[in-house]
Amino acid sequence: TIISRVKQIELDEIGSDDICKMLVESGIDKTRAEICADTANGNASYAEKLATDEGFIDFYNQIASALFEINGSRDVLKYSVYFNGKNR
Repeated sequence: TIISRVKQIELDEIGSDDICKMLVESGIDKTRAEICADTANGNASYAEKLATDEGFIDFYNQIASALFEINGSRDVLKYSVYFNGKNR
């Protein structure tokens, strides 16, 4: 009943480049803006939240380092603290 009474509006997805540009224009460092825009998956408000979260970049870097340092299943447990967010 409700669906038949509403008008659906299709919105284009906001690209990471546009979100990055918006963040840079608001004073966010370009590298940080790129990471946040790519991580937010088209959600500009989420990208802005990530960009202003002081711990996010550290968390992002820890996860990236862990992924590159894992050489086998034995290493997964060693880095599991990063994946479950308890190190944050």
